[in-house]
Formats: sequence, structure tokens, C-alpha cells
Amino acid sequence: MQANDVILKACCKVMKYTLAEFRPYYHQVISEVNENGIYQDLWARRADMLTDKFLPNDEIKVLHVKRGRWQIDPVADLKTGDLYILINKKNLDQRINEAQAKGWSTHYLYSALLKNSYIKTKCPELMSLFPMDPLEEDEHKMWRQEDCERILGDLYEKINRIIVVSVEYEGEIAATAHAIIYDSHYNIAEEMEISDYLLPVTYEENDVGDPSEAAPIKGQPLVKLKHSKKDQKRDNK
Repeated sequence: MQANDVILKACCKVMKYTLAEFRPYYHQVISEVNENGIYQDLWARRADMLTDKFLPNDEIKVLHVKRGRWQIDPVADLKTGDLYILINKKNLDQRINEAQAKGWSTHYLYSALLKNSYIKTKCPELMSLFPMDPLEEDEHKMWRQEDCERILGDLYEKINRIIVVSVEYEGEIAATAHAIIYDSHYNIAEEMEISDYLLPVTYEENDVGDPSEAAPIKGQPLVKLKHSKKDQKRDNK
């Protein structure tokens, strides 16, 4: 997969910033006894981290897209036209299941993936358990197109490919990460594991010449996933 390594590393860096690190700050600044909204505030902090990272970069831009009471902050590579969307794997799986069951979805990722319509896979299109009539299907296609344009805004013509950065968590620890290219129906065209970017880092300069982005320590194992019957607390997004 051809992708911007600097962006992938930055995405993993903010996604491994979890409630374990954020909760003490939240209790100090927001509330010591009430965690209502803590997940939204965690994602807001991640957005700040990404924006600060790429603020001086003319070729990389962090978008700030309002979605009702929520906001998403994908990263656009203005040189290649790729847009990197960050998402929790648990939420990603739920959104895929939703689209498969209904044949469509109002989730922002499903709308954005319309940009990947030109990508062909050997997998069939999603088939709904309850097929829509042609008129309803046309309405959904129109809504999806309009929503995709709303999400990308002024960069609609510039963006030509969506890359999903999916991170799976074990409790409040980021365990695995993947960069995934889907077609417009959530079929995987390309997938690359980038879990190494979740590892602790050294203070040595990395191969892209950025001292602030240190190279991963080699040989250190990732967190081993242990799937239990009892669901653990994870990010909502």
C-alpha cells in the first residue's frame, strides 16, 4: 500500500492517547466527579494533537468537520489527494454491520467512501436483508453524494482516495492498528498492519528526519489481546 508514513505515525500516536492518560487532566480541568462527555473531550484532545503536529505543513491539512453534536478530524494529504480517517475498530465493525444489514448508512465514513467508488474488488456489493425499492435507493444515493460533499467541503475535488486508520483497544490500551483501503461498499481492497507505530519510541531521530517522531523500539511485543465475555470500556468512536 502506498501511504504517507508521517501521517500514519501521527494518527497512531494520537490514537494511542487514551482515557488512561486523559482522565487525570479531565478530572483536574472539567470535573472530579462527573465524566459525562469525556469521550468527546478525548477526541477533541486528539484533534488538537493532530492539528498542532501539522499546523506548519502546507501539504498536510487536518479537517474539522461538524457532524451534529460530534466532530471528526480526518487528515488530508494535499499532495496525493488521500484522506486519512481515524476510527476505533469496534465502532468500524459496528458501522460495517449496519451497512450490510440496511444496504446503506448515514455514518460519515460510509458517505466518504463514495470517493473510493473507482476501486474494484472481487467481493460483491453489500446486499441488504430488506432490499429498497428503486426510488428509495436513488434517494439514498443522492443523500450519500451530498453528504460526501459536505464532509470534504472545499477539498471535494482534491480528495480522490480514503484511507481508514483503524485501532483496536484492549481496555484503555491501543493494541493493534491497520491502514485499510475499502471500496465504496466496505470491501477491503488493501490492508496494512501498522501496529509498530503504537510501540514506545526512542529519542533517536527517525528515518524521515523528524526528531519529534522517534523510531519504534524493535523487538518489543504489542499488547496481547485477550477476548473476554465481559465487554471492556472503550472509546465510542
